[in-house]
Amino acid sequence: MYRQGAGPGAGVSTRTPAASRSRVARTVIVVDGRTFDEQLPDDLSDGCARLACLARTRILGVDLDARTGAFIGASPRPDLRLGGDAVVEALAHALNGAR
Repeated sequence: MYRQGAGPGAGVSTRTPAASRSRVARTVIVVDGRTFDEQLPDDLSDGCARLACLARTRILGVDLDARTGAFIGASPRPDLRLGGDAVVEALAHALNGAR
């Protein structure tokens, strides 16, 4: 990211360190507190759902290191295609006001 302007940090380029760019991520989709990754251990699933709750968002994509489960990042605009039909159903219910 390049920040243009006259204030602090102007003209500074910040980049993700090479170590974190080389991680293999697994994205967990959370819709209304429900995680969509059947192979995810319960503790990580609970943590992803809690993060979505704390972020006050009904939809969240949580990127975890595929090998270690370490947190990499999160987005309120995840690639919903990764969740398959189950996510589509959950979204349909959420949009229709059902929980």
